Amino acid sequence: AEGLLVQATMHLKQGHYSKASTALKELLAANPDDARLYALLYDAQIGLGKEDEAVLTLRTGWLRLPQALVLGFQLAAIQEKNKNWAEAVSTYREILKIRPDHVRALNQLAWLLAEQKTDLDDALDAANQACKLDLGNIPSLDTRAWVLFQKENYPEARKELGQLIKAAPDQPYIQYHWGLVLWKTGDAAGAKAALQKALEIDPKFGEAEKIRQLLKQI
Repeated sequence: AEGLLVQATMHLKQGHYSKASTALKELLAANPDDARLYALLYDAQIGLGKEDEAVLTLRTGWLRLPQALVLGFQLAAIQEKNKNWAEAVSTYREILKIRPDHVRALNQLAWLLAEQKTDLDDALDAANQACKLDLGNIPSLDTRAWVLFQKENYPEARKELGQLIKAAPDQPYIQYHWGLVLWKTGDAAGAKAALQKALEIDPKFGEAEKIRQLLKQI
């Protein structure tokens, strides 16, 4: 079995997805409790352009092996990529049923809820938990500040982002959020500088187009 696994892994690395898929299906039939195999088969099926099959592979594996959170995170990642926000939220909630103290899952759940402006109280609870579990974690603190912003608690969001901008000035998302909160609290010049700084750090980051549109309004 290990020899076949080495072959399958090599096929994957070389882009021979069909051969990898065949080998991994054979391995899974004999070893249905090996989480690695579901994750590798998922990669092979994505390589073949069979996204529906790949998602089914993850779901099957995670249903059988609920403690294999790597499968849950892979599932959530593809749901986010496809903008299936409600499904991704549901997946993170499932992960948190298994591991209520998982900082990454708490942070992603809070972020998604904030982005969608749904269940903002839930989002704040999740963000607070993430911050308590991993003190000083920059992504978690940024998410909490963003939730506060979405709840229109601009003074508190500005206070938190003011501290974050000193701790992590080279993070484009933090510069973006800092710029937004400055704009909402009446500092147009500061907002413009922060938003321009975000684009300087990474002209192609996820919110770059929103920033360019916003800069025309300020």
